Amino acid sequence: MFARLTIVQAPTERVDETVSVMKEEVIPRVTEIPGLKGGYWFVDRATGRGGSLTFFESPEALRASEEAAAKLRAQATAQVGASVVSVEQFEVVAHIGDVPAGVMVSPVLGS
Repeated sequence: MFARLTIVQAPTERVDETVSVMKEEVIPRVTEIPGLKGGYWFVDRATGRGGSLTFFESPEALRASEEAAAKLRAQATAQVGASVVSVEQFEVVAHIGDVPAGVMVSPVLGS
């Protein structure tokens, strides 16, 4: 499994609007991206800093999603006056806790 970690900075006075845009516009479009296995979105309301951690079934799916993800980031951040702090990609090598439905875990690593 592979992951993309995106960190953004939104104006603190627009955090509620940012969360609404994420829930109503971004997430529904992200779910249409082929190879997506799931994701988390988070925010620190006191600072306006937040982001997403999305999971993909393969490195090819992660790479193939880059253009769509970049377009969504640009549109959403422009809409709420936010800026992208960083976008990084990783291989997921281990986890703890419950695994969300549909997420595949390496049989070598297990839980």
